[in-house]
Amino acid sequence: MKDNIYHGIHIGEHSFEPAAVMDEIQKRCIEPGMNFVTIRTRKVDVPEEYFYAWAKYLAEHQIYFIFLYTMQNAPEGTYSHLNAKIVKGIQKIAGKYFLGDMIGETGSSFACKQAGYYSHVKHTSMPPQNLPDMEVAARTYISRVKEMVEYDHSIGIEDVITVEATALNNYNMEAGVTMPMLELMCGNPEILVPALRGTARMYHAKLWGTYIAHEWYGGMRHGDILKQKRLELAYKYAYLAGSQAFCLESGDESLESYGQKHEMDHPYCQQ
Repeated sequence: MKDNIYHGIHIGEHSFEPAAVMDEIQKRCIEPGMNFVTIRTRKVDVPEEYFYAWAKYLAEHQIYFIFLYTMQNAPEGTYSHLNAKIVKGIQKIAGKYFLGDMIGETGSSFACKQAGYYSHVKHTSMPPQNLPDMEVAARTYISRVKEMVEYDHSIGIEDVITVEATALNNYNMEAGVTMPMLELMCGNPEILVPALRGTARMYHAKLWGTYIAHEWYGGMRHGDILKQKRLELAYKYAYLAGSQAFCLESGDESLESYGQKHEMDHPYCQQ
């Protein structure tokens, strides 16, 4: 696995229509020559057959894939979009191309926000606040992440992934995460990338990688000429640092931030 470079895109940043996913994969991943997709489920029911159709389509085109926020956006009355039957079917169809389940930005959700921030979102309520010391805080955080890891393991998913915007990847891996990722430009990459790389080596991670949420970085205008230069620099920096996976988390699907809205065919999204 470490001999591969995974380079791709993220589906579901602003919209998620199960029937349109394969068309998005074709336009945004296959046609540009990429080999990796993150499918971010939303709070809509996904018929079981869609998971199998995606798996078949992706495997036929030799595209590696993971799912994101399957628990946080689980349909009412369920713990996750995924269950043992669906996972077994995906694995049978896609084989090595199904890399695992990403449980999201756990550090940001469970360790770096004040009580009540996004508490209405399933699986993202904060752990107890005002703990007596850092050791208790660390154990509390690890147990929360481990709960999600253990669910994935219980339904047959071997590899659990996080995309971390903080320096908490070591705690994630202690909780059972096997593929740590870093959202590259949230903090100082000069600190966070070496921290991730060292953690991945210490825990013998199968791979480690970087996500680039381009829509949300740099300036308050999408027309900022330096923004595109930062995108190129982020890719090059991650590659030279040894990243094995690269995912453009946002910026190419559409832009719907800072009071602006630009569709996929806009020059800002096409760059």
